[in-house]
Amino acid sequence: MNLFWRPLCVVIILAGLSCVHDPETIAQSLVDQSIEAHGQDQLTTNDVSFRFRDKKYLINRGDHGYIYERQFVDKGDSIIDRLHRGGDFERIRNKKPVQLPDSLKRSYANSLNSVLYFFQLPYVLNDPSANKRYVGPSLIKGRPYFVVAVTFDQEGGGDDYEDEYRYWIDAENLRMDFLAYRYHTNGGGVRFRVARNQRSYGGVWVQDYDNYRPQRADTPLDSLAVFWERGALQKVSHISKEQVRVLMRN
Repeated sequence: MNLFWRPLCVVIILAGLSCVHDPETIAQSLVDQSIEAHGQDQLTTNDVSFRFRDKKYLINRGDHGYIYERQFVDKGDSIIDRLHRGGDFERIRNKKPVQLPDSLKRSYANSLNSVLYFFQLPYVLNDPSANKRYVGPSLIKGRPYFVVAVTFDQEGGGDDYEDEYRYWIDAENLRMDFLAYRYHTNGGGVRFRVARNQRSYGGVWVQDYDNYRPQRADTPLDSLAVFWERGALQKVSHISKEQVRVLMRN
């Protein structure tokens, strides 16, 4: 696109969004378009698998809703964790069900759900418990973005329903390049993630992340992009998915 027309087109889009729709409607439209830009409309009909930190993760969807699965080896034992829609969790060790206290079930289920939640962004932002609101336009390193805030209802929002998120959606290609969130488990904190190694598998857009944190846990989410541009955030981890497969159903 011509360098003159690129910012002009973005200004026109922003003006239209701001004048015509309410913040919730704008956010819903942006999320829907971002899901399409990521090719994630295919996630409703296709299964996905990938490896992350020595564990294999699988997403299976069908008439039953969804099943999340994690497979790994622990001290020579084969472990399968499964999380069903509705929150039912089961662990299988060497093909035999394991009886677990509710506290461990909740902990394992939350860790499994967390990995697959971030993998499926922005698709999961259309969960019924997610409340989306358009915050406004933003510039990151001179590139225009739309910022969407997300909170969750207590009912259906899981144990982490109090967490708060921001998503930066590219104003030109509508892909999600940055996200920030405030969490409350394990003492709480704030994180800022930067997408990298973006690639396509069967039309589904997949990206890894560099994970950053600010010096202060009370840093406002909306200021994190500015701090990142200034080099004021500390990199704490790199989140990489390997052996990604989109499993087409007949």
